[in-house]
Amino acid sequence: MKNTLYLLLSLTLLFSCEKKEENNVAVAYKIEYIGSGTPNYNVSYTDGGNTKSVGPVTSINWSSPTVITDYGTSVTFTLDAGNGSYVMRMYTNGKLWEEKTIDNPTGPVSIYTTLNW
Repeated sequence: MKNTLYLLLSLTLLFSCEKKEENNVAVAYKIEYIGSGTPNYNVSYTDGGNTKSVGPVTSINWSSPTVITDYGTSVTFTLDAGNGSYVMRMYTNGKLWEEKTIDNPTGPVSIYTTLNW
């Protein structure tokens, strides 16, 4: 009986200390302009269920605020620029999720992705 009690207590402690997976993910969007002259571009990105738009941006590097969303969410990151080369980067939990290099875009360029584990 005493052994059964110890076993139950041990199992209770073991499962109560089990690490639970987080369903949230921190997303950050970044643009890097590669070229000469002053860039001029617009950016839009998914922030929760909403789309945020920024621009015109004239800096070489642009970063969004960190967006907290759920895994399984679909997100969009769009660059609308003229001449020049750009690198679009999307980070999740501080790690590079997707990267796209664009040379002299002729219209908006987007990254569409679903944030899966």
